[in-house]
Amino acid sequence: MNLKLQPSDLESAYADEIAVKALQAIAEVILTGDTESMLAAVEKLPESWKTLYYADSLDSKVQNAGFSGYFDDRGVDHLEEVIRAVEQVGDRSVIDIVKRAEKIFREVDEIELRLYPMEFRDEPSEVPRFPGWEVMASQAEELRNQLESLDDEYYDLEPGMLTCIGQYILANREKFL
Repeated sequence: MNLKLQPSDLESAYADEIAVKALQAIAEVILTGDTESMLAAVEKLPESWKTLYYADSLDSKVQNAGFSGYFDDRGVDHLEEVIRAVEQVGDRSVIDIVKRAEKIFREVDEIELRLYPMEFRDEPSEVPRFPGWEVMASQAEELRNQLESLDDEYYDLEPGMLTCIGQYILANREKFL
């Protein structure tokens, strides 16, 4: 896999622009087939590029759908890789937020699995109610609200993840040229 930036790509005045160029290069490599081949392509990325991919996978999903969207879509399967990537790009404040979001997600997921058994996922209006169902539904809603509060904390972070990714590339340019 020949994944490299050109020296001229690193001459941008903005770290965000450098990050975008690198992430576009990754997209060209991994977005060539179905989901399985995409995941296999991610695993074949050099470690430094995989770091960019995982840091961006968190950022892009949270920016578009919040932590609820991130965890509902991706679960916790690659969370260790994501946290490791975020640590490497230097955005330590994100790690605290991600860990709090994971804890809340696990709680809400456990409640929602009891509220909405798998056989009713397509038709939640037909879920049989049981004593205490409303209390549990209220708890799940409160936890979802807590996740939304973490979204706001994430959005307010400076610098943003894209800038951190660009700064990581500049600090480790030999890994990307």
